[in-house]
Amino acid sequence: MTNRKINGKSQYNEDAIIEEIFNTLKISKGIFFEIGVNNMTLDRSLQCNSINLINKGWKGKLIDANFQHPLVINEFISIKNINDIAKLAGEKIDFFSIDIDSYDWHIIREVLQKKIIDVNVFCVETNNYNGHCFLDRVLKLDSPAPNTKGFPKNDAFGATTFSYNLLMVRFGYKLVATSHYGVNAFFVKEKFATLFAK
Repeated sequence: MTNRKINGKSQYNEDAIIEEIFNTLKISKGIFFEIGVNNMTLDRSLQCNSINLINKGWKGKLIDANFQHPLVINEFISIKNINDIAKLAGEKIDFFSIDIDSYDWHIIREVLQKKIIDVNVFCVETNNYNGHCFLDRVLKLDSPAPNTKGFPKNDAFGATTFSYNLLMVRFGYKLVATSHYGVNAFFVKEKFATLFAK
């Protein structure tokens, strides 16, 4: 994407978790694909989970429907276009991150069901609804989502960690970490699960 260091950071402690995961997997340079980028930092720098990977020379794509930045492709992601858009980064993706405050769970399910891309590590934003991470709760696909089509932001978006875990286990992924406050959950392919402490 670029040879110069990009100023930015992740939202909570995702950078440290991502570094530990890929150190454990012994992947020093790979491919990332991230949906949902912004500049909600105090210094208005780029905020995304892939920022440290970019600065380490990883290749990949940043996607966001609204956020304007030279490194970001402006595209609204849905279950209808996710597989075509994800292929922009290649058929094999080491790190896939999503945070769009809407139909995130459905988009991940589409990626997993269609198997058009092969992903080693997923980072998904969760919505644990005031601490209720053990509820099986997913925003219905036909429900209006915040941040889409003019609907105001509210807590009716995404899915709980529990709901994501049910989905990911079905497709051969294991939950290995969550960020501060459980905002993001990290899943690796089952074949890597033994590398991570229980």
